[in-house]
Amino acid sequence: MFSIRPSSSTMAADLHVFATPHSEAPENVPDATALLSQALEGLSVDEREHAYEDVNGVPRVVSETHALIQSSINALQSNLMAINEKPAFNQACRQDATFCCNPAFCLMFLRSESFDCKRAAERMV
Repeated sequence: MFSIRPSSSTMAADLHVFATPHSEAPENVPDATALLSQALEGLSVDEREHAYEDVNGVPRVVSETHALIQSSINALQSNLMAINEKPAFNQACRQDATFCCNPAFCLMFLRSESFDCKRAAERMV
């Protein structure tokens, strides 16, 4: 048995390719950092903060009060009624209406969307 080993000069050339930064990019290709910076400048402070949280995996902490939970569940129900096309949700309600209207069930969707009632309703259907 034998093995083919590249010469040391070939290995050195290959290592040089990986060690050298690729700054020879064409001039018409924008820098990724500049693109990201430009995109973030167009966002509001809240949108920028939300983007940073999403990228870094930081969950938004919502202080859950009894009043917030009640008002959010009511708003979720209103948003659900406003959605016309919801065949899977309607079928689930026909099979077990108590489950679909259960506050604990609705609360799971509200928490997953940081109490954004419209997005929670869209997720449910």
